[in-house]
Amino acid sequence: MRTLQWMVAGAALLLGACADLRLPLPPTGETPGGAEPAPKVEAARRAEPPPKRDPSAPEPAPEVVRREPSDLDALLTYFDQVRKLQPAELSKEQETVRQAFAKDKSDLNRMRLALIQAMPGSAVRNDPGAQALLEPLLRDGSHRDSGLRSLAVLLNGYLIEQKRYEERLRDDQKQIEDLQAKIEALTSIEKSLMERGQKGSPQKK
Repeated sequence: MRTLQWMVAGAALLLGACADLRLPLPPTGETPGGAEPAPKVEAARRAEPPPKRDPSAPEPAPEVVRREPSDLDALLTYFDQVRKLQPAELSKEQETVRQAFAKDKSDLNRMRLALIQAMPGSAVRNDPGAQALLEPLLRDGSHRDSGLRSLAVLLNGYLIEQKRYEERLRDDQKQIEDLQAKIEALTSIEKSLMERGQKGSPQKK
């Protein structure tokens, strides 16, 4: 789109330059009808001072070049919207995006569904499903949108790190549970020994 804008601007400049061209003067150096020679006319035109600008006149507004939003822009805007949804709304949105992806398996719809499934702390979270959706973008990026593919790489890296973190958390939790069981077993043995000691001690008369 930007290339097309530059081409249109270049064409406009070329047309403007063509409009400023003058027809060649006769060989005698005089214009038709006995006008003064071309060099004098050109010199007089150059000698004229530029028109003065009225200081009270407002500054001309700068030309604004509108840029069409890219798929990455649309995806980031979408993520900012869905992250504010309530659980029930997010579940409904996931189903809507799933149906859209089933009809049109575009990279944008693929990334929308992957973002919803990778949403941290949501009831619809599905990390394996999100990574399966990202896999085609990671495998072959030659004909993919560079912005979407970069975001896919970033999201996949986050999911990998999240999986490693959760695995370490489960390992730590298991170690804590094992340690707690050993402490309880030692406490039970100590209590049993104390009870046996009390039963075996001689009674005072």
